[in-house]
Amino acid sequence: MLPIITFGVFLYGWILQTTSEDISKNAVSQIKFYLTDFANEIERLKLLQYGLLEDEDLNEIVFTWKTMDNIGRMDKINMLSKRLSMVQNSSMYIKEVSVHIGPISKSVSSLTGVGQFDAEKYDGIRPVYGAGSQIIDWNDGLYLSALKQSTTEGNRPLFIIDIELDTKKLGEALNQFNTYTGSGTLLISGKSDFVLASGSTVYMKQAALDLVRGLGQASIETSHTYELSGNRYYMANANSKSLNMSIYRFIPEQIIHKPLNKIYAWAWLLAAATFVFIALYAISTYKVIHKPLLLLMRSFKRLENGDLNLVIEHGTKDEFGYLYGRFNQMVDTLRNLINQVYKQKIMAQRAELKQLQSQINPHFLFNSFFILSTMAKNRGLGANRVIYEAAW
Repeated sequence: MLPIITFGVFLYGWILQTTSEDISKNAVSQIKFYLTDFANEIERLKLLQYGLLEDEDLNEIVFTWKTMDNIGRMDKINMLSKRLSMVQNSSMYIKEVSVHIGPISKSVSSLTGVGQFDAEKYDGIRPVYGAGSQIIDWNDGLYLSALKQSTTEGNRPLFIIDIELDTKKLGEALNQFNTYTGSGTLLISGKSDFVLASGSTVYMKQAALDLVRGLGQASIETSHTYELSGNRYYMANANSKSLNMSIYRFIPEQIIHKPLNKIYAWAWLLAAATFVFIALYAISTYKVIHKPLLLLMRSFKRLENGDLNLVIEHGTKDEFGYLYGRFNQMVDTLRNLINQVYKQKIMAQRAELKQLQSQINPHFLFNSFFILSTMAKNRGLGANRVIYEAAW
């Protein structure tokens, strides 16, 4: 049974490892799929943003603002606002679309309409490299920013178009990964380390961030557990180079162990039943085989020591019952043979003694008569008198 128990322990460990790897791989594939889908959405938003850069109404506002009358200006602003609203409504991830126009010192928003030029935001979300669009972290928000350069070198851009991503919607999207009780998800964006947490990581955001930074992207293994705020978690991660974003999923260790609790309980039950079976088997083996065999061996030793008054009994009619019967029969036969040989030997000795006696008696009698005859002659007595005295 020991190999079976050992195999059971190995099988349990293998199932636990396989289950954790499967859950981790599934978690990684889910977040990779989400990042790919999100990256495609961002690319679509970039195309819309590039389209706004060439919008006729926007460019007319920039270049002909001073020559327009108030009605023309209002008409162009309204058309631009509608276009911004259309872009905003095209995706659930867009919170607001704004255009910051430097030459006229105006900012147009899809939510608030025309407002004063927001110089702080203009400088904060200004793209670093040329006219390319990229995700920028500013003031706890994420922005897609694109600009149109001035024709005069060294001047500020003519205008900047920014699309503010809705972090609330992003958080709701991250919640879809928190399918297990106590699990959490962490999104880290770019070099600015913009962090968005959902699920249990909301309450341990800094601890999770410190863990990720401490491990590094290359050293994270999804099949291992990591301690976080006193609990152990399996961590799955995926990153997108195009978005410069990474998502980390934290799955409690007990979630993976929970489906195996029944197997664990059955394993203990099987182990207990196995030990009971082994004990019963050992006891039954002792009673059925070892004990009768030991009695037979002791009986042979007593027989070797000359004990012929030996009878052994067995309660059941099995193989040992047959052996015990043959043993008793052997002892009885041996006892009878010994008795026969002993009696024959005694009878032979008696016969030999009688034979010797029969040989000794005539010789002794002749010698006696010869002595008596000699004594009678020496004493001058009569033979009859001498015989009589001798007999007396």
